[in-house]
Amino acid sequence: MIAAIRGPVESRGDDHLVVWVGGVGLFVYTTPRALAEAEPGREVHLHTHLYLREDQMALYGFPTAEERATFKRLLDVTGVGPRVALGLLSALAPGELAGAIESGDEARLQRVPGVGKRVAARLIVDLKGKLGAVAAPLPAGVSAAAGDDPIVSALERFGVSRAEALAVLATLPADPTLSEAERIAMAFAALHPRRG
Repeated sequence: MIAAIRGPVESRGDDHLVVWVGGVGLFVYTTPRALAEAEPGREVHLHTHLYLREDQMALYGFPTAEERATFKRLLDVTGVGPRVALGLLSALAPGELAGAIESGDEARLQRVPGVGKRVAARLIVDLKGKLGAVAAPLPAGVSAAAGDDPIVSALERFGVSRAEALAVLATLPADPTLSEAERIAMAFAALHPRRG
């Protein structure tokens, strides 16, 4: 199984990347968040899942292992194929998805293309209490928009978990005069005691 890939982006489509790995261009379906950070020529590192069926073989890639683990859990639900699972992760970060399932928020799940009332109900029944291990909810006081903060992306590229990156982000001062580089330095300084 292909667990992860790393290489320069050859091209970017509406829902996929072509990534050069060992002289081979791999077609990888991914989320809008991953696409937004990937530019031709720039190296990406994606945690991948190879989806195999008799009539289909496709590679799906995610910036974090947390997203890949959530994707795999979603595929275990009857009626949820890779396209719907990818749609759920495109619309909701893993923590948001876990929150919607834990709270039984069918309406929020149904806003995702391909998810009707029956599938939404099945997601809640099958996954309630099971996503916590792979999709940590957002820390208290942190908005969903914080997940798109460049500080979170920078920390994740250095191996920091999304949950830990969001927790550190919440401790940074809300000072608009700070540059992105200064905020990243402060985030790493805040992490140092935890990792030291």
